[in-house]
Amino acid sequence: MKQILWFRRDLRVRDNKILEKASNEVMPIFIFDKNILEKLDRDDKRVTFIYDAVLALKKSLETLGLDLYIFYDTPKNVFMNLKKDGFDEVLCSGDFDSYSQKRDKEINEILPLKRYLDSFLINPKRNLKKDETPYKVFTPFYKSLSWLSSSDKIGESNVNPDLKLYKYKSKNPTLEEIGFKRVELPGFLNQTPQNRLDNFKEKVEEYEKNRDIFYKDGTSNLGIDLRFGTISPRMIFNEIKKLDGKNSEVFIIQLFWREFYNYILFHFPKSESENWNGIEITWRENEEDFQKWCEGKTGVPIIDAAMRHFNKTGMMHNRLRMIVSSFLCKNLLIHWKKGEQYFAKKVT
Repeated sequence: MKQILWFRRDLRVRDNKILEKASNEVMPIFIFDKNILEKLDRDDKRVTFIYDAVLALKKSLETLGLDLYIFYDTPKNVFMNLKKDGFDEVLCSGDFDSYSQKRDKEINEILPLKRYLDSFLINPKRNLKKDETPYKVFTPFYKSLSWLSSSDKIGESNVNPDLKLYKYKSKNPTLEEIGFKRVELPGFLNQTPQNRLDNFKEKVEEYEKNRDIFYKDGTSNLGIDLRFGTISPRMIFNEIKKLDGKNSEVFIIQLFWREFYNYILFHFPKSESENWNGIEITWRENEEDFQKWCEGKTGVPIIDAAMRHFNKTGMMHNRLRMIVSSFLCKNLLIHWKKGEQYFAKKVT
């Protein structure tokens, strides 16, 4: 048995399903996907973060006697080439957005693809209502998962110690070679993911109150780790549950909001780009107002301060995101898609 371990949104060694399920000879890989990267600006902050996280993963794998082979290409080209080396299958974590579904179907036609639930706590295919339809409202969705949310601990994956590295000749592409320049990230991202989690654990008892105050450092700062899998949701759940405090439960609910949005995306894929309630709105096509919103020049102090900070750091407090998005859509009557596209280009 010879397997490719395809790291995607699971850029870690601890609690990684594919490192547990793998056996015998393995080739760990990461692909800087041209299909995605060619749509981004050269100074996209996410790419700097991912690039550094990939190199950190490579070092972690090396401590296990493994390695990480890094490609800059389309997934189809990478697997068409690797198929010639006689691999039996590909192991990876599951993604649920429309592009990922299409991509994985294409790769499965080249090599058998085994996907594992590793970026989320629940499989969105399951947990339906009694009539076998998906939930649309968070509260009943959350209550249906009380068996999980009330648990003291969720089992984590262990690395199979008997893995052998399939050696492959390759050269790691530089950030410049994949078409990007290094940008400065917010200071807390210079810490390790575990340090970020440890720092948040010290703030949990004040979380319920401080998370609503945008000028305080009261949020978890773990969103980017969850997004790219430098920490797993199971790890976060388990470490917060150990604290056994009232506010730890408040934060656990936030983890399940994340599950809910992924669940909605899976069952209602059009919600990624359309109003899923079918509401018809006549949007204003005012490019001048939109640019003022983007640049923080609307004349409304809290909107402008939030947007200028966002443009500089790629970060914005949840409550401020609510305010600037509401202002864009309800005050300026500019389509939410334009705001979403702008945030996607700037967010860390």
